Amino acid sequence: MKKLYDLLGGRKATFGILLFVIALIMVFTDNLSGADWLEYTKWVFGAFVIGNGLSYMCKNKGDCKN
Repeated sequence: MKKLYDLLGGRKATFGILLFVIALIMVFTDNLSGADWLEYTKWVFGAFVIGNGLSYMCKNKGDCKN
C-alpha cells in the first residue's frame, strides 16, 4: 500500500482520488446528478486542502506525533 501512496502523492491524495473516482462512477450509473457530483467534489477537495493545511501547520508547530 505504501508504494501506491507514494505513486499517487500520499495517503490523503490517494483517498481523495478514490472518492473522486467513486463519484464519477456514480454519475455514469445515474446514481448521482451532475450538480451533486460538483458539490461532492468540492467537499472532497476542501477536505483534502484542510487536511494538508492542518498537517503542515502541525509540523511547523512541532507538536505532531508523526
